[in-house]
Order: sequence, then C-alpha cells, then structure tokens
Amino acid sequence: MDYGQLLTDAWQIVWKNKFLFILGFLAALGATGGSGGNNLSYTFNPEDLPPGFESSFELFLDQYAAILSGLFCLIFLLIIAFWLIRLTAQAGLISAAARLADGEKVSLGDALGAGFSKLGRMIGIYLILYSPFILLGILLVVLALVLAGAAIGYELSNAAATFEPILASVSIIIACLSLLCCVLLPLLAAATIILPFAQRAAVLEDYGVTASIGRAWRVIKANLGEVAILVLLFLAISIGYGFAVAMIMVPLAFLAAVPAFISLVIDGTFGAGNFFALLCGSLAIGLLAALLNALWTTYRSATMTLAYRRLVEKAPK
Repeated sequence: MDYGQLLTDAWQIVWKNKFLFILGFLAALGATGGSGGNNLSYTFNPEDLPPGFESSFELFLDQYAAILSGLFCLIFLLIIAFWLIRLTAQAGLISAAARLADGEKVSLGDALGAGFSKLGRMIGIYLILYSPFILLGILLVVLALVLAGAAIGYELSNAAATFEPILASVSIIIACLSLLCCVLLPLLAAATIILPFAQRAAVLEDYGVTASIGRAWRVIKANLGEVAILVLLFLAISIGYGFAVAMIMVPLAFLAAVPAFISLVIDGTFGAGNFFALLCGSLAIGLLAALLNALWTTYRSATMTLAYRRLVEKAPK
C-alpha cells in the first residue's frame, strides 16, 4: 500500500468537501481523554469540619435531592443522545468518504441519512466489542454509589471510628479492579483496532453486526503487516497533532485563567466578574479544542475508509 498516496487522497477528499468537517465535529462528540494524578494524602478528622456542617449537609440533601436526581438523569440522557449522534456521524463519514472517492456527489443530508440507516448496526458493534468495559464501568458507578451511601449513612461525629474499615475495603476493591484492568488492557487494544474495520464492514459492505466483526477480523488477519503500519502511522500523526494542539491550547488556557488568578492572589477574592470571565474563556477554549479535534477526526476517518477499501481486496469474503 502506498501510504503517502493514501494520506494525500484522503486529504483531497476532505478539503474539497468541507461539509465533512461538520460530520467530524459530530463524530468527535464525547471523544475526550486525559490522565492525571497526585500523591497528596489527607487524614479525615471530624473536628476539621465547621460547626453545624452535618445539619447543613442534611438540610441541603433534603431540599435539593430531587433537583440533583433530575440533573443526573438529564446528564445521563444527554450522554446517550451525544453517543447516538456520534455513531450516526461516524457512519455518515464512512459512507460519504467512500462515495466521494468514487466521484459521486454527496451532501450533508445524504451523509447523515446514510449514517442514520446504519445506526442500529453501529450500536450493536460497539456494545459487543466494549461490553466488558461497559460492565466494568457500571460496576464502578454502582460501587461508588454504595460506598458514598454507606459513608453518608454514618454519623460524622463517629467518622473517625467508622471510616477506617470503609477505607480498607476501598483499598482492597481498588487493588482488585486495577488487576482486572491490567488483564483487560489487551482486550481493549484489540477492540479498539477491530472497531473501525467492523464499522466499515457494516457501512460499506452491508454486513450485519456479528458478521461485521468477523469480516473485520478476516481483513486484519489477511493484512497484518499493513494494519500494523497503519496503526503506527495513525498513532504518530495523532501524537504530533496532539502536541501541536497543546502548543496552541495551553497558552490560551493560561491567558484565560490569568485575570482570575491575579485577582485571587492580590485581593484574595473571586467575584462574579472573575467567574463569568473564566467561564466564557473556558467555553471559547473548549469550542476551539472541539473544532481542532473535528479536523483530525474527519481526516482520520476518511483515511481509514480509503485504507479499508484497499485492504479488503486481499481478504476472503
């Protein structure tokens, strides 16, 4: 495979059909990632709490429990909605890139319609490949809620005596989950590689959900060398692009936080004006980051679609 020509062809398709960037923006919804950590530790002491904290906290829960529950439900529904929009846009990108490569005329509406027609299969493929990780995520959420409920159920005045066994249980659970995550990492890597192939099998070759996954595996197995190079190529471009984006975003984020930080250091205050300025700056930076992410998402999808069409020629049906 001529990888240089592949990258050039994909860029020409994307650049000549800029409506694909809208699909790329939608396809990037929720596609965030990051990591971080610290080594800070703190030993809880109920004497550190301000007087009346317990009664104020209980009063807060009594007054706003229904509102908080409603907000959590709304956030959950929005996450599901964004996920469905994302899958529709991904399928639309795949269909549009293939049809444009064949010289057809495609509009944004055509692409979205094609993507929506494959939404069921996109959902099925995703759920099958990522079911172990979805179940693990649900387990973590349930566990967090149970532990939070147990902690709140204790009287804070007795927290020094009761929090030790809770923390010990949490430590054991975290250790077990960490071991489980290490075991699941190879499976996660395999699912991440198979997913784009299975999606294109469903959209471009009209395979069903399980058949798409099988087709993806046959294509990968028949082109192991090319697939490995393709994965490394995407990884290298992603790292380089991420570094370039960071060079833009980090200074902007610093500039957005400077006024509030100066006010906090000099005056020791953080007023509504500072909060509003910081909020607007954060929203602007978030929008810019989303647009930059959409550029890479669109180009990567088009490149993968063209690569898939060249790889299937060597794979058995």
